Amino acid sequence: MTDLTKLAPCEVWTEFEAITRVPRPSKKEEKIRDYLVGWAKEHGLEYRCDATGNVVIRKPATTGYEGRPTVILQSHMDMVCEKNSDVAFDFEHDAIRTRIDDGWVRAEGTTLGADDGIGMAAALAMLASATVAHPALEALFTVDEETGLTGAFGLGEGMLTGKYLINLDSEDEGELFIGCAGVNFFPSYVLPDIRLCPVGKWEHSHFLMFLNLGII
Repeated sequence: MTDLTKLAPCEVWTEFEAITRVPRPSKKEEKIRDYLVGWAKEHGLEYRCDATGNVVIRKPATTGYEGRPTVILQSHMDMVCEKNSDVAFDFEHDAIRTRIDDGWVRAEGTTLGADDGIGMAAALAMLASATVAHPALEALFTVDEETGLTGAFGLGEGMLTGKYLINLDSEDEGELFIGCAGVNFFPSYVLPDIRLCPVGKWEHSHFLMFLNLGII
């Protein structure tokens, strides 16, 4: 496994590297949930879990920002679990094996889990920072985003108090999308065009899979 902590910003990559060591398939997020709870305790931060399995970690505002609206930082715990056919890997027990290839962080024969591990890492880095001024923060980590959004749909009452939410699950670096109409599902039937592609070459694995299966 490559040492990602030497990358910048090191605060985010340190958190991401730790996350890659924790198995987190959809609907089996117990280990990453325990990790988040332990992280909150280690940093002396308030946390709460709901019956669905979601976790929120709260951090008070820094001096001078106490009167500002609370901001929610949202990401999801689970990851797309796919591997090459010649790779022996158990997503319920094994740590992701990372490497740096031509300036890109990749995984050895499996999906990397940057969706949404990097969002989780950014939220944790913000919670851990002693230098960034901010209003009160609520970092929300939801379960089962990849296979049904059941964490978001089952969010417990009273888990959040924030007025503004920043979703840390996007595909466009350096761009911020404002506003969201929500999520809806509808059936669509087309002749599927299924093409096999090595995991390491996929830019966004589940998007391509849905596209080729006619779901998008």
